[in-house]
Amino acid sequence: MRSRDAAGQRVAALVRESAGWLLLARLFECPTERWRREVTALAGEFDDPALQAVIEGLGFLVVQELYLTATAERADVVFPAQSFIEREGTFTSGEGRVQRFYPAVPAQGETRPDWWMVASLGARLNGSTAPASAAACMDEIARDVPAYAGISYQALSEVREQWPLVGGGDLYFGGTAYANRQGLGVKLSSDVELGAPAEMPWPEPPVRPTGAGLLLIPVYRLYDRGTTLLPSTLLEPHRAARQIELNPMDARALGASDGSRLEIEWDGRVESCSAAVSEQVPAGAALVPRSSGLSLLTPTRARLRLAASGAGP
Repeated sequence: MRSRDAAGQRVAALVRESAGWLLLARLFECPTERWRREVTALAGEFDDPALQAVIEGLGFLVVQELYLTATAERADVVFPAQSFIEREGTFTSGEGRVQRFYPAVPAQGETRPDWWMVASLGARLNGSTAPASAAACMDEIARDVPAYAGISYQALSEVREQWPLVGGGDLYFGGTAYANRQGLGVKLSSDVELGAPAEMPWPEPPVRPTGAGLLLIPVYRLYDRGTTLLPSTLLEPHRAARQIELNPMDARALGASDGSRLEIEWDGRVESCSAAVSEQVPAGAALVPRSSGLSLLTPTRARLRLAASGAGP
């Protein structure tokens, strides 16, 4: 157990006093030991290597998590959180529309929604009154955040006729057989609609990394190897692999082919992965999927070479 400062001791005392629901190992029982080892290994990599040093240097660490990740294993206290399909709440879409969402499955064990844990702990620390429900949280947001003024669960649940008509008998024009009976939500006004100037500052382009080696570029994949998706065996064929994607020209220069083991050297560290050759990757660059086990946050130069294990898969 790491040494605690005064603030950490106070949090620890409140946690011990208030919650037999906090440290429930059964909520973190993993489907398979293989999955658990892989989650721990991947989470231990960290997307930002500097984060590991920060976490290790903390005097007291509280983690809200769905699974017992490597970060949660380092924590002094773990708050077992509910997933989005176990709780109710609201979300604001890219359009700026606030809509409700509802629980699809019963919550497991004694898990709690994130807002409940934060509000309850805050109430114990400063003597405030914690909101009694997600609806009460929305009321506080509407009161304190000007952009959300006037929004309530009642306003979000209002339904009116839409065009084209949906939920009718004519699916050709209706488009769907399911009418929205849970609420259309509320569209927030944009800054321009509120009278703000429409000018946007021109962003400065990022500085292109210099030096020798290929340009490694982190990219996102829909199905990554994060802790939320990793338990699913059905998604395994679609998940991003721990690999680096190369142009055929660069692969030939390395003597590599699909499945070859490569070593990547950058920022003073060396990591290994498999190669994937693709003509869609420009020469001189290499694509690295995020959340696949390789800790790369921003484009950087790196030296690649065949691993000692050989050039085969």
